[in-house]
Amino acid sequence: MAIIKTETDCGTVTGIRAANPQHSKFLGIPFAKPPVGALRFAPPQKPDKWSGELVCDHFAPSCMQRIREDETEYFMASEDCLYLNIYTPAESENESLPVMVWIYGGGFNGGHPNHPLLDGEAFNSRGAILVTFAYRCGPLGFFAHPELDARYGSSSNLGLLDQVAALEWVRDNISAFGGDPKRVLLFGQSAGGLSTRMHLTSPRSKGLFSRAILQSGGGLNEADPVRPKEEMEEICVSLLDYLDWSFEDLMEKEPMTLILELGRAMRESRPGQWAVFQPFVDGVTLTDVPGKLIAEGRYADIPIISGSVPGDAQMFIRPIAKQIIDNKDYLRAFSYSPGVAWARHQIKTGRKPIYSYYFDRTQPEPGSTKFAPLHRAPLPFGNECPHESDIAYVFGTLGVKESFGTKFEEYDHYLSDVMCDYWVSFAANGVPGVPLLPTWPAYTRETPLVMHFSDEGIIAEDLISNDQELRAIEYAELHPGLTETTDGLL
Repeated sequence: MAIIKTETDCGTVTGIRAANPQHSKFLGIPFAKPPVGALRFAPPQKPDKWSGELVCDHFAPSCMQRIREDETEYFMASEDCLYLNIYTPAESENESLPVMVWIYGGGFNGGHPNHPLLDGEAFNSRGAILVTFAYRCGPLGFFAHPELDARYGSSSNLGLLDQVAALEWVRDNISAFGGDPKRVLLFGQSAGGLSTRMHLTSPRSKGLFSRAILQSGGGLNEADPVRPKEEMEEICVSLLDYLDWSFEDLMEKEPMTLILELGRAMRESRPGQWAVFQPFVDGVTLTDVPGKLIAEGRYADIPIISGSVPGDAQMFIRPIAKQIIDNKDYLRAFSYSPGVAWARHQIKTGRKPIYSYYFDRTQPEPGSTKFAPLHRAPLPFGNECPHESDIAYVFGTLGVKESFGTKFEEYDHYLSDVMCDYWVSFAANGVPGVPLLPTWPAYTRETPLVMHFSDEGIIAEDLISNDQELRAIEYAELHPGLTETTDGLL
């Protein structure tokens, strides 16, 4: 039977049995003080110690965000959100199991560590521990203002610092749950994948994880602007001026009022501006645009998997999407560029090769709007595999969607098992190598191959199928950062 009671550096915690009674879960462990009141815009602080046993039998709230009416059954939001969840199969503290730390997506403006698709059972059954956690999003997590410099020494990406604090907690405490702090996989999807890539380049994250998987998280190219701190401060100050708010108003407003009013001010005063309350170059967590740092080889030299799905196509070409929206070859190539352009760049610079994947399994129509993938609108090259589609396969939670009427085939469950196996192997060994499954080679000059999870099967192959796709990939290689112009492409 798995551990139910253990000691952390802040006190004793007790968990509960998982659906498989051989495994256990600890829900709602604080990894930082509540970021409320005077700590609303402060960097995360270590949590207070407690006496007695802290019963960790239910999820804490998600970060402050708007929650749709059809989601209220599953989620609630609060400023008091800096908690994590641990799913473990370990029977004792000395098992040293691989640890998989997940960062959720949501455009840096929301997301849930307790999403039903993020259950840890599939990983636990393969001998790995899963950790999920919340971090501040939107203006509460990514705000810049001169007053923050005066109070805390810098306007920083609080959401990224929350993620660092969670990783530090894992480093210091995961052995109490049977985990190996030297074998920590950091992985995430969309904003979670982008965050993972940022931690690869961040001086604050050095040594906190030993492998990384980026699902729809970019490679050399950005999904959204990563602004200089000075530009971010100018935007935030102008929004307060528009609302006639002082900085103290930010400290005193109800959190939902703050989020909604800043959003309204943005729409009215800066029409057409997008992706504002997101990570910026703060000099603390980010020293430059991550795509540029990766292109220059300034990031952690650890095993990496980078992959994507067809529904990501416009994510990495947003500023130029209108110019190439009718070109199916360019769109397809940009959808798999996060893994391929980066991997090709590694060959040219002599850096350690990465592993790349592309998941384009055609998805069935969702049986419900609950937990259905986003962005199903078709693209010229086909988009039956929307953004987010790979999450349930990786976590082995297709059954959650099936409970709401989505009809998967036997092959989908096989594909999910295979992806779980690869992900856990990578967490354990830094190599996605599983006996009896197709060999997944690193992308090298000799093996320029991507693991392709498709309708036809699972095979490592060269995805570039024509000259236009090659041209798009080469363009992505030559333009690290935000792709803002088609000069040289069209």
